[in-house]
Amino acid sequence: MIRTMCKLLLGAVFAVPLFIGAVLGLLFLEHHRSVALPRLAGPYAVGRLTGLVEDKGERQLLSPNPDAPRQALVWVWYPAEVSASARRCDYLPANWRRVLNQTRGPFNRYILSVDLANIEAQSLCGAALSNRQQSYPLVLLRAGSSALISQYTALAENLASHGYIVLGFDAPYRSEVVVFPDGHFIKRLPANDAETLSGDKQLALGRTLVAAWAADTAWVLDRLAATASFAGLRDHIDWARIAMVGHSLGGATAAQFCRDDARCKAGVDIDGVVITEVARQGMNKPFLILLGGHEGEDGEEARRIMAELHGLYGRLAADTRLWATIDGANHFNFSDIGFLKSRGAQQVLQLLGLMKMDINRQAELTALYVRTFLDVHLKGAPAAALQKLPRD
Repeated sequence: MIRTMCKLLLGAVFAVPLFIGAVLGLLFLEHHRSVALPRLAGPYAVGRLTGLVEDKGERQLLSPNPDAPRQALVWVWYPAEVSASARRCDYLPANWRRVLNQTRGPFNRYILSVDLANIEAQSLCGAALSNRQQSYPLVLLRAGSSALISQYTALAENLASHGYIVLGFDAPYRSEVVVFPDGHFIKRLPANDAETLSGDKQLALGRTLVAAWAADTAWVLDRLAATASFAGLRDHIDWARIAMVGHSLGGATAAQFCRDDARCKAGVDIDGVVITEVARQGMNKPFLILLGGHEGEDGEEARRIMAELHGLYGRLAADTRLWATIDGANHFNFSDIGFLKSRGAQQVLQLLGLMKMDINRQAELTALYVRTFLDVHLKGAPAAALQKLPRD
């Protein structure tokens, strides 16, 4: 009996490391697979360009350096013409991939995530703006917390394929990292990381960040035409049709910007929060609150978030507001994060009940809700289209 138990224990000693090694090996292989973002659903090809917007006469917001010039790294997706000279853009440029690989831990890089070089975006670099229309509505896109704007490529490409110019940006000291054209980079400051805080401290920093992002959004719009990389876009933006779409903390920024800036004609909060006075003051703009499934979330923080959202919704005009829920949608998968995770990591999240919906389906529904709402309020599509949206 003792001899048998010893054999079993000895077998377990060897089996467990082998099993763990096999799992890690499979995840490592997953790291090297190719992943294509969703195909373009609209009639346009999509172009992409990036560039630095800068004003050396102004100071960078929430920077530790009082002499730092105001800067933003801007990404634009736009309806494009296909040409022989255009090429498929990398999901992230090589200098961004290099920096992220340096700054992210090896477990996240090799085990949990797909190699960023193997993510296939649909955008074309070097493609001309489509001449099918003289001008296009502009959608300002704001990421969640410190997320990179590139992590919303699937949504941006979908909107651009339906005839929108989509603009987002990363800001030094607040985004996870900003990689400049010359290769140097600036990471987020710990002092600007609301995710490490809780309660009143988190709320206070969140409000400070929202104010900075909203101010920078207005500043980027003001500086766009003065920046060589984007000078050709100005005459093709319909400045009378501008909307802002934000996810998570970006949703709070969208609400703030649309309340404060007359250029914003409609806004969208994707599974976000409303943490400023706009929740109690409302706004005279069409606004969509699009939520994921939050079943079972009944803590104090969850109740506060829902109360603030309902507070804003109750102060919106009944004929221009929309509240919608995509049951089963994961908060983080409103961005590209689900596509960037290995299938093994996705399966673990599914087993834990943290990921209930296929990432492609969630991306499809998110883009459909956002685009339909913007079509109604920026392009004059019939409001009845909103009542035909699917529910999952």
